[in-house]
Amino acid sequence: MDGPSIKERVFAAAERVAADGVPTVAAVRAAAGVSNADATKYLRDWKAEQVAAAGQVPATPAPLAEHAARLAGAMWAEASRTAAERHAALEAAWTQEKAAAEQELAELAADLDKATEEAAAAAREAARELAAATAVAEAAGARAAEAAHAGRNCDGRPPSSLLSSPRPGQPRKPSARPTPPCWPASVPPHRGAADRPRSPPRVTG
Repeated sequence: MDGPSIKERVFAAAERVAADGVPTVAAVRAAAGVSNADATKYLRDWKAEQVAAAGQVPATPAPLAEHAARLAGAMWAEASRTAAERHAALEAAWTQEKAAAEQELAELAADLDKATEEAAAAAREAARELAAATAVAEAAGARAAEAAHAGRNCDGRPPSSLLSSPRPGQPRKPSARPTPPCWPASVPPHRGAADRPRSPPRVTG
């Protein structure tokens, strides 16, 4: 019966040396009793297999997989419930804020309508007051013009009684000449019999 091959001897020596540290070519060659070339070749193959084995993930046992699935389902259900509650709270807060904003907007619109109506009413009242004041001023001006016209002679001068007004504390002097009345041009003054023009005397021969 043949003994282990050179490859097997190098692999076994590499396992023993790796238990105490990092296997080297010299350490494996001495432990396996092979040449330096065989130790180098098969140690390189052993390291490659170690790397490949480390990259492989062993299959998950069935009980562990079932437990992990139940745990994942429970966590997902809890996360979904929390998310739903959070969404409901946010939606309620948003609805409340929206209602408050709409109420505030309606109040602002009502205040604006009220202010506009009050401004229009004030403008109308100011226009009425201005019209009334204008009418009063025009009437006062007309009365003043009538009074000024009635207080002047036909030639436009003030009455002589106003010109001869005494100073304060002195008796009033009678006017030297009465002020003739100012007749309108269309109404001649009344003439008596003495004021009528006389015919020249008739000459008899």
